[in-house]
Amino acid sequence: QPRGGGPRLLFSSATMLASIAWLRGGATSGSDAGGAGGAGGMGSPSPTSLDPADWATLRASAHAVLDASLDKLEAASEGRVWTPVPDDLKEALRAPVPPEDGLAHGELCERLLALLPYGAGNTHPRFFGWVHGSGSPGGVLPELVGAAMNANCGGRDHVGIY
Repeated sequence: QPRGGGPRLLFSSATMLASIAWLRGGATSGSDAGGAGGAGGMGSPSPTSLDPADWATLRASAHAVLDASLDKLEAASEGRVWTPVPDDLKEALRAPVPPEDGLAHGELCERLLALLPYGAGNTHPRFFGWVHGSGSPGGVLPELVGAAMNANCGGRDHVGIY
């Protein structure tokens, strides 16, 4: 438990979706345009590793997802405060995730980016719903670091508990 409060929740549903897709697809033999198997074409070097065989593809995708996320925050004052989730996206989110043979890398990124327009609305300056913090560009980078560290805050002495 971190100092000064309860346990921290470091996984968003989008992060969990990506992680599950990676775990389920990382050692499969499927392929996409990139030619490597599983995990959406990034492949896994061995059945016992979750590391991508193609770090460059992962890095390019991470940059694309980061850019799309920052674009959303930059344009937060434009358009509607809140957009209802379409029925087809609701159904897709209720489906077993991921399919047995994993997701193609491009499909995983598309699924993650498809979530961006349908948040709670709290990033919009006209949001006057529940009182909670708004998403901010300053929060994106720490969340990336937190996800990369994947800290278990159940004990020991490391930065995640301070």
